[in-house]
Formats: sequence, C-alpha cells, structure tokens
Amino acid sequence: MKKIYLLIASCLLSYAAFCQNNNVGIGTTTPNASAKLDIYSSTQGLLIPRMNSAQRAAILAPLPNGLLVFDIDTGCVLAFDSIAGSWNNLCALSGGTPGITGATGANGAPGITGATGLNGTPGLAGPTGSAGVTGVTGPSGIDGTLGTTGATGPSGQDGATGISGPSGNDGAVGATGATGIMGATGATGPIGCATPNYVIKSTGTSATCGIIYDDGAHIGIGTNTPGTLVTIQNPTPGAFQLVDGTQDSGYVLTSDSHGVGTWKKPSVHATYGILGAGVNIPYTANTATSYLFTGTTITLPPGEYSVSVTMLITPNTYLGSSTNPVTPEAIWMRSTFADSANATTHSSDIVGSALASGGLVAPAKFGLVAGSIIINNSSAVSKTYYYIAGYVDSYTSTSSIMGFGGTLWAEDNIVALQIQ
Repeated sequence: MKKIYLLIASCLLSYAAFCQNNNVGIGTTTPNASAKLDIYSSTQGLLIPRMNSAQRAAILAPLPNGLLVFDIDTGCVLAFDSIAGSWNNLCALSGGTPGITGATGANGAPGITGATGLNGTPGLAGPTGSAGVTGVTGPSGIDGTLGTTGATGPSGQDGATGISGPSGNDGAVGATGATGIMGATGATGPIGCATPNYVIKSTGTSATCGIIYDDGAHIGIGTNTPGTLVTIQNPTPGAFQLVDGTQDSGYVLTSDSHGVGTWKKPSVHATYGILGAGVNIPYTANTATSYLFTGTTITLPPGEYSVSVTMLITPNTYLGSSTNPVTPEAIWMRSTFADSANATTHSSDIVGSALASGGLVAPAKFGLVAGSIIINNSSAVSKTYYYIAGYVDSYTSTSSIMGFGGTLWAEDNIVALQIQ
C-alpha cells in the first residue's frame, strides 16, 4: 500500500499537481473548491479501467457504490449501484436504465476436420517423335536475254504563226476647263487667352481667359495657386453652390460611401450605455486605485464623444448627524471610464477631466452622480469602455453605497453624443 501512495505522489508531482484547502488540482493551480480532485487539460483525457462484459461481471463482490468501468462490448461507461445491486449504463440515462447485460455464453467445440485424401499418381509422358529430314533446295533458273531497243520516231513540225491585225486610231483629247476665280481671304481671327494655363472662354465674338486655372495637376477657380486637386477661392461668402433638389436652409453637405454628396438636415447620433447589475461600494474604497467595475459599459465607434453620466447614490443605512453638529455624516464618491473591467484607473482616451462625481450629506438619503466626460476613440474600430466607481471620501460615516451604476435605479443612464 505504501508503494501505491508513493507512486500516486510521484505522478502528481510530475504532472504539476497543486493542493489547497484539502482539494487537489492536476493541470490547474486553482482547483474547484467543490471538488476533492480537479483535473484540467485541453489535450488529454481521463482514462478509467477497460474490460469486456464477462470481465466486468467477474469483479469480486462486494462491489462499491459508484464503481466505474468502460465496457468494451457495449462501448459505454457503466457505474455500479450498490443499492439496486446492478450496473447503470451511462449511455442510456436519457432513455431509462437498461437491464444487466447477461454473461456471454461459451463457444461450442469445433467439429473434427476430416482427413485429406491422397493425390493420385500422375501418368507417364509419351515419347516425343523425331524430326523429319529437311529436303534439298532446287537450283535457280537462268535469266533470259534482254531484247534490243527500238528506234526513236521523228518529231512533228510546229504550225505557222497567224498574221497580226492592224492597230485602231487614238481618240481625240478633250479640251481643259477654265480655272475658277479664288475667293477673297477672310479676316484674321482674334488671339485666344495669352496667359498660360488659363482655360479659354468665348464671349460670343472673341476668346478670352476664363477664371479656371489648370496647370495639369491642379485646378483653381478664382486662384492661380491651387494647393489641392480642386481649389475654389472667393473673397465673399457663397464661393460654392450645389443645387440638386435636396438643398434647404440649415442643411449640411454629406456624402455616401461612394463620395456622392447631397444636402441633409443635421442630426445628432446618440450612443447609449448598457447598464449592468451595479456594485456595492464600501466606505473603505478610499484610494485613487480602489475603483470597482459596475458591470456597465458603452461601446463607441471611432471619433470624439461627450459622454453624459447620471447615476443615483443611496447608502445602505441613511446618514445622520454625528455627535459633533459641525461635521455631520457625508459621503463623496467618484466615477470614470476604463479600458478593461479590472482596471483601477481611467482610460487614456479620456480628454480633460476624467471624473463624474457626487455625494450625500446627512440627513439626505438620495443623491446623484452627474457629469460629462470627453472620450476620443482614435482607433479605426469600435471600442468598449467600462464604467468604474470608487475613490470614496467618507466623513464620520461607515455606510456603503448600494447597487451603484446599474439597473437597480430608474435614474441611472449613460449617453454619448459625437462632437467630431
């Protein structure tokens, strides 16, 4: 038995076991307090004894309640119920407990294999006959004598060439027409724009320089020093006018995702916070890093926002006057936004003052935290900010603030308006 304990201890030490509060963790340093043994792994499992149904049925009695085995015949984990005296198949728990699997019957004895018959004696091969004698090849006959070549016949004579006919007479040449009179030369047209890079315009009778300047890379209207692709310059208001039927007094020019501009009435886009459950804040949370996460968040797209905060404050016991009437009980508390739920300081995206604060002075039992915090999300994506509260100043009071910053009070609200 001592050897078994030593073996288990050695295995636990080699696989990073951790013990605390009378429970053991393997693969974790924080074993669950409700488990005597907590095994954690994302790459390995727990291996229990594997056997067939006959081997399971042969386990020596008495069997303990909760004994586990993996039955390789059924492919399931079975647990022994000592009260019912039977095995429970864990694969069938959702459809009722199956009965006990009976023992596998013994295989019958195989029959006797009959004797193999003897092979018969093969017959003798007959003798191969001898090859006959090849006959003699007869002599080749003598080639006959070539006959003499006949004489070539005479060539035929060419026929006589026919007489050429007489040539026809040339026709008479036509008379040349008289040359027309040249018309008078028109007057010289006016000279166009003489200043380089200005677009020519027509006055109806002549061409002059327009007000559009084009140097091949920039276009200027009212200026010959454009600094952008198109620059419009006018010393008086109204340098630009777009009339497309959507214009109206007080409207602003906006564009769609393709850059097409239209006139629209200005609108305010509000983003609302998502209220959590709130948090109880004790009077001892009195340092600059003693903030607690309220469970409330707000997610802001890229841009700069004015975030308004309104939260109700109430203590767990109503404040009263102390024995010194000059210093009645009072509580002052601060809140802000952080980059994570476990942060203890405000987000670096906050511009200017980072706090929205409020307090209570006896005999008041309700108060408000109210204020605005400027947040500039300079990233290219939406970002979530976490509402935290704390940093309490308590004057002769030991009361805690109850359910702060969540859905407990109807006054609680966070709303952000984009300012850029």
